[in-house]
Amino acid sequence: MNIKINPLVIALFTLCTIISTKTSAQENDVKLFNNDAQTNARSKSLPDNDAQMLKKLVYKKVETAYLSNNESKPIMLNTERVVVDVTSLNTINRKPSNMVKVLVIKVLNQNDLSKTIDYDAFSVFPNLECIYISCEVEASQSQIIRMIKKREDIKYPPTFLGINIPI
Repeated sequence: MNIKINPLVIALFTLCTIISTKTSAQENDVKLFNNDAQTNARSKSLPDNDAQMLKKLVYKKVETAYLSNNESKPIMLNTERVVVDVTSLNTINRKPSNMVKVLVIKVLNQNDLSKTIDYDAFSVFPNLECIYISCEVEASQSQIIRMIKKREDIKYPPTFLGINIPI
């Protein structure tokens, strides 16, 4: 049985696959979060190479610790990523680590949007390169940015801030 498939059908299928992959991603622009009020006010999108670096930090396969429901779980010596829900953020200050580079914060419900993300609490991770906020409820980018509190008198090191909000 010899089946011939029209090359036009293959090209159309490939194009549809590429388009659906691009449009199904619900990830918003990658932002740079630092102590520069002008940069934060503009919510400047990062260049493609910086966006790719952030994606690599967030998604690459590394040792990850998960903290949820205010449970205290150990962060291992080689842990590079910590995933924590907003209600458990207060537990990270008891878990200092020089290895942690990425902090993924999960906003799980509408009540979480009224909570504060205190940037000073992240000082327990001196090598932190990225904060990625994954919102599982509808919210605006400005709502998420308002959750983040930081002192104006401190010059924080540049840290990538990625925000994923359902569309």
